[in-house]
Amino acid sequence: MKKPLILSVFALAVVPAFSATLVLNGVDTNITGTAKAGSTTQSYSSTSLYGAVKNPVSGNQEGYASSGLNVSTGVDTIYGSSASTTYGTVSGVGNASGSATSWALVKFTLTEDAWVTYSFAATSSSAGGATNTGSLRLTTDASAGGTSLAFASLGDFLTGTVLLEAGDYSVEVYSRAGASARSRSAAGSAFAYASSSSDFALSAEAVPEPASMAVLALGGAALLRRRKKA
Repeated sequence: MKKPLILSVFALAVVPAFSATLVLNGVDTNITGTAKAGSTTQSYSSTSLYGAVKNPVSGNQEGYASSGLNVSTGVDTIYGSSASTTYGTVSGVGNASGSATSWALVKFTLTEDAWVTYSFAATSSSAGGATNTGSLRLTTDASAGGTSLAFASLGDFLTGTVLLEAGDYSVEVYSRAGASARSRSAAGSAFAYASSSSDFALSAEAVPEPASMAVLALGGAALLRRRKKA
């Protein structure tokens, strides 16, 4: 008669149930922008994600500004992006411009020590002398003033894995774009465009506790011994 695997069953019983290691705690945001065309100006904040105005001389929509933030979560993962787009285009006499800024502080907690894998990408495009900036930063606490663990600016693609202790952390994402176009003659035309984005992905894998590993090892050893006796 075969003996029951009491030790192995015990080993499975004492292994703690797996729970979320990475928990999203909140997102602080600041979205601002200004769109101008001729003598008309439209400003906006986080209550409105874009602005577009017409030039009173040409009657065309010539100044534009847009900012956006997106954060989503999965099982022990967080994804996010910050993006800003502006342009100014003048088909006659006048001027047009746009400026947009999108900033977010994504706060999360590690409930236990974990290997955190991060991926950052900060990209941009522009034309007509427009300017843009952007950055991402992984910090040691849930405030904008935390110690930097990883940093990326426009044009950077950064990936890595770091062992972090349980605690509060944050990712700061920022993007800004500015474009200005001016035409001084009735037959003249001018165009300027700028766009920047900062995207990130985080995932966490808990570090196994030594006690749990030891119990699992004992259970495995018991199974091997039983197979040899069989």
